[in-house]
Amino acid sequence: SIMIKQIGYNCDIAENGEVAFNMHMKNNYDIIFMDILMPVMDGLEATKLIREQEEKNNTNKCIIIAQTANAFKEDINKYLSNGMNYYISKPLRVKDLKNVLVQIYR
Repeated sequence: SIMIKQIGYNCDIAENGEVAFNMHMKNNYDIIFMDILMPVMDGLEATKLIREQEEKNNTNKCIIIAQTANAFKEDINKYLSNGMNYYISKPLRVKDLKNVLVQIYR
């Protein structure tokens, strides 16, 4: 969250995927940085629920960016095929964060 604020954006933090899902349903975020490995509900399951609700409610899809230490091609393909739009490798670096945001807001 510090890096996101350093480059000029506001953010909220969810301690797990279930909280992230509930927060998005209340706030309808533009972008979600979704950690893949979280307690209670992982990032893939939270993404699935978000995408189901967007479809059910016919709302705009938020951009979901997978945050993961598993950046092998097969992992990345799994994240993208499960509704995530981009991925960013951990440990997170400001340069990588800026690069993904540039891709989104071209």
